[in-house]
Amino acid sequence: MKQNLSSDFQERANKNNGVGEKQQISMPYNIELLSILKDAVIITDENFKISYWNPAAEEIYGWKSSEVLGKTAKTVLRTKFIGNEQPNTSKMLSEKGSYENEFLQFTKKNFPLYISSKIVTITDGNGVVNGHISINRDMTATKNTEKKLKRSYNILNSIVENTNDAIYLKNLSGNYIMVNTATSEIMGKPISEIIGKNDWDLYHGEDAEVITTEDKEIIENIETLTYEESLYSEREGEIRDYITTKGPYMGFDDSILGIFGIGRDITHLKGVEERIVKSEQKYRRLFETMIQGVVYQDSSGKITSMNPAAEKILGYSLAEIQGQKPQDIVQESVHEDGSEFLAEEFPSYLALNTGKEIEDVIMGLKIPSGYRWLSVHAVPLIGDDDKPFQVYTTFNDVTDKIVAQNELKKSEKRYRSLFNKMTEGFALHEIVCDSNGEPVDYIFLDINPAFEELTGLKREDIIGRRESEVIPEDTVNWVKIYGEVALEDVSIHFNEYSSALNRHYDVLAFSPGKNQFAVIFNDISQRVRIENELKETLRQLKLTNSELKQFAYIASHDLKEPLRVITSFLQLLQRRYKDQLDEDADEFINFAVDGAIHLHELIDDLLEYSKINTRSDEFTCVDFEDVLKIVETNLDILIKENNVFITSGKLPKIRADKTQMIQLFQNLINNSIKYRSVKSPEIHISATNNGDKWIFSVEDNGIGIPSKYSKQIFKIFKRLHDSYEYNGTGIGLAISKRIVEKHGGTIWVDTERINGTKFNFTIRSG
Repeated sequence: MKQNLSSDFQERANKNNGVGEKQQISMPYNIELLSILKDAVIITDENFKISYWNPAAEEIYGWKSSEVLGKTAKTVLRTKFIGNEQPNTSKMLSEKGSYENEFLQFTKKNFPLYISSKIVTITDGNGVVNGHISINRDMTATKNTEKKLKRSYNILNSIVENTNDAIYLKNLSGNYIMVNTATSEIMGKPISEIIGKNDWDLYHGEDAEVITTEDKEIIENIETLTYEESLYSEREGEIRDYITTKGPYMGFDDSILGIFGIGRDITHLKGVEERIVKSEQKYRRLFETMIQGVVYQDSSGKITSMNPAAEKILGYSLAEIQGQKPQDIVQESVHEDGSEFLAEEFPSYLALNTGKEIEDVIMGLKIPSGYRWLSVHAVPLIGDDDKPFQVYTTFNDVTDKIVAQNELKKSEKRYRSLFNKMTEGFALHEIVCDSNGEPVDYIFLDINPAFEELTGLKREDIIGRRESEVIPEDTVNWVKIYGEVALEDVSIHFNEYSSALNRHYDVLAFSPGKNQFAVIFNDISQRVRIENELKETLRQLKLTNSELKQFAYIASHDLKEPLRVITSFLQLLQRRYKDQLDEDADEFINFAVDGAIHLHELIDDLLEYSKINTRSDEFTCVDFEDVLKIVETNLDILIKENNVFITSGKLPKIRADKTQMIQLFQNLINNSIKYRSVKSPEIHISATNNGDKWIFSVEDNGIGIPSKYSKQIFKIFKRLHDSYEYNGTGIGLAISKRIVEKHGGTIWVDTERINGTKFNFTIRSG
């Protein structure tokens, strides 16, 4: 729109421009009014040179009027249009007479300003353009505020839309007027189906009743409250737990417009809380029942709590020591080496002072429960200031272990003493294998002094060296023997001759650890020599025994035959010439016959004695009840003639030579009958088990045997009576003794018996 100003203003302006003065000329009243406007007023000529610059312009742009008069507005204001397209200002002013826009301009100090401007063309009465007047308003602060508000809105909207909490507004009628995405998700409905609806439309009746009651309380009291709600979720199809904060939604005039709400689904938190409670209960049960002692101390080291196991181990109740420090309740504390445990060395104090875990400290404590050894582990609890505010200590009672270790040390000391003093050689070795795992050598790790004595090898010459270096020329493949022991973890016992050492050894080899073997050995060279000598002696004895057998054969055949002839002819002389010669001749013939008969019996008994070890039946299970019956049958005539009474207890079954057992019993019973007293013979046989053997007894009521002859009677041909008193050869008990000894037993006469005789003998059970 074109404007007409008074000619007075025009003249003044033209005059001012004509003289080129920079000082602003006086204005008519309507121009003076421009000086009090808060907007910048800039008047330019038709070439856009500045002719007027009001005080507001000075304040907004920082240029004094005197500094800009006569300069073009483009030079002073440095206008930059907002947007990609620059409008043709001159064309728009020419066509329309005015122009409005918003753009950037700059102050004197180059500070950008957001300007809202209106430019109007000034013409004379003929329509000729004389200049322009521009009214510029600084919108920088307003625009910045709008930007901040927009940014705040965007931030708030981002928070509202991205939070997992339901956020909503309701008017006083209870209708939802705003909900965020989380509300939509929790309700299980799109936002369009929630806005404008109330809780009766969206929830079950009972849930809606709860919600509206809460809302009414908020509106009536105009206060913000927090509720825990259990509502049915359409989306989840179950009852869910929520915590909701509700408050009044106020207008600018402090009038209540409705309520706001922020709700959170805490169903999972409820579960977590329950699990935490259960976890705490489990922890408490663990704390109360664990076998490890646990003690809590504060930052100063004072005891605050402990579990029952700690009370049991320490011998104190919590009430007795709560609030005290460990050094106050311990009578004495020592290290494993017996040195004193200073208070600052206690694991709990070290943990508090360093902030680090202190592990596996062994402490010896003298406490009410006795002298105990504990294995202690202290853990500091670190606060927000990165400093320990508490420490808990766990400990095990390792008294038995430490005592055992001490005993082990003593045992090792005793072992070392035994190791050094034992007469058997001992050596520990490590096997050496090739790439295929086959043993090819072994290394000497340790030997005892006896090893040196028994082998002639010195410790300093062999420890750490290989067998192939120490005894390279031995004919025995020791590596093969010991490789099996070390690699297969077996034990072997053997005798071997070492050609390199020229000695015989009795060796026990075993594996005390992986790829290791140990040997315990004796030098048996002398024993081997003696054994060889014994073998030779045995060979000679066998040869002699064979010759004795030949002698026995000769005695039984070659000697008995002429003796039989002599005896037969002597008996013939006795029958034919009895009473035909004188009395001396009869007596001499009787003596000769008796001598021949006695010699015959003697030869038979001697042969029988010699056959005990050279001829016998195999051992079988012998029923001694049967043995006794057979003996009674064999001696039947003798038993009847002498009116003998035989009794017995329960007799066993034992593996033995049955024939020799019959002979043994028959000899002893016959002996009891022979040496009878004036009374009828009474014989009793019994047997008792004594572990690995049976003890048999044969006792009678005969004349007895003086104790001084208790050992002589078992010697061959030993007789206590002359043959004219009691017949016999005196070899029966010697035969009995040999039979018993062949069965691994012994025979003796009871010397404490006063009346009669009691023979005892043993037979092995097996």
